[in-house]
Amino acid sequence: MHRAEALCDQDSLIQELQFLSTVFKDNEYSPQKIRRAMELATRTAKTNDNLTSTAYIIYTHKTYG
Repeated sequence: MHRAEALCDQDSLIQELQFLSTVFKDNEYSPQKIRRAMELATRTAKTNDNLTSTAYIIYTHKTYG
């Protein structure tokens, strides 16, 4: 689910998620597990959209001198 949301554009995302749901059903996953996986992937994608990070470099005379 996460890979589909990360790689697909908005036009093909719905089709890809429907395909994954069908594959999970064919592999006998319960509807509850499929729904939960979709919800977790959606929640993860939304929280990771605006990732920022900070890097710290320790100053020593060898670093800049």
